Amino acid sequence: MGSFVVTGAGLVGSWVARELTDMGHQVTLFDVAPPMQALSHWVDLDRVKLVRGDLQSLPEIISVIQEAKPEAVLHTASFLTAGVRERPYAGVQVNFMGTVNVLEAARIFGVPRVVFCSSGTVYTGMPGGLSMGKDEDFAMKVVSQRPRGLYAVCKLACEHVGYTYHDLYGMEFVAVRFGGVYGPWQGAMSGLPGRFVRKAVEPLIQGRVGEFDRAGMPGAAYGQERATINLAYSRDCAHGVVLGGTVKGDVTGSYDIASGDVSISDFVAALKQAFPGAELTGIPDVAPMPSPPAEFTSAKQRLGYEPQFPIERALVDYASWARRWLN
Repeated sequence: MGSFVVTGAGLVGSWVARELTDMGHQVTLFDVAPPMQALSHWVDLDRVKLVRGDLQSLPEIISVIQEAKPEAVLHTASFLTAGVRERPYAGVQVNFMGTVNVLEAARIFGVPRVVFCSSGTVYTGMPGGLSMGKDEDFAMKVVSQRPRGLYAVCKLACEHVGYTYHDLYGMEFVAVRFGGVYGPWQGAMSGLPGRFVRKAVEPLIQGRVGEFDRAGMPGAAYGQERATINLAYSRDCAHGVVLGGTVKGDVTGSYDIASGDVSISDFVAALKQAFPGAELTGIPDVAPMPSPPAEFTSAKQRLGYEPQFPIERALVDYASWARRWLN
């Protein structure tokens, strides 16, 4: 089987490593501070090589790639939106220059493909805001409609650099643009969608009242709160990354990866299905905003991606994990 380097041992990276090892591949997991307790819930650590290293150090990334000789680097590591806002300089260094370091190390050693975890936030500068399901290449063509946050700007800039590496050096570059990522995780949640779901779900494990955290709704950070939420379960995201790294042929391009749009009422209904008798406070009355559904057309056609965790199944899976690990 193949060899892969995965950067980032977080919510998505851990599931990428899990799926790859389950497929029989060799995995080197590169992270500056691996969250060992959380990571061990998903990954058999005897089956992966765990390397502590910093994305900001090109020599460290070069060393890992030189030894692993991967057929692809799956780059999941980054500061998320809140972290970049709190520490903008560090955020740009990690998210932008860290990605440049990954690309350059891959170029030096002839790695055929890099998969980059981008974000649906790159659409925040275009009409309609956070809508996914449009032509994934749109934000690459309309430079003047820049994203509205530093995190999203870094993601889009990395896509431009990645495609330039493809054009100049022949490296295949796959950008997977996630919706609002959430999923079970032991430890602090740094992503806004993950915090939003955690506040709603985890109190219910102890029989308490959940909280609908309006500030954590995907889109709220950009002043585009809407009645439809585009969520991406961590296992769906990881599957999209793995497909981006393993599908045959040159699939260079940008792909929307998420679990689907859900209305607030659908989210609440799914929550009550996963937790019978659940009580939830703070449910907002948000006026509908026009938003085309996420269709994942390119991801389906070229990667073979299909979401496996619609909101009902995702919350049941989340609840199963939470009952085991949070009680």
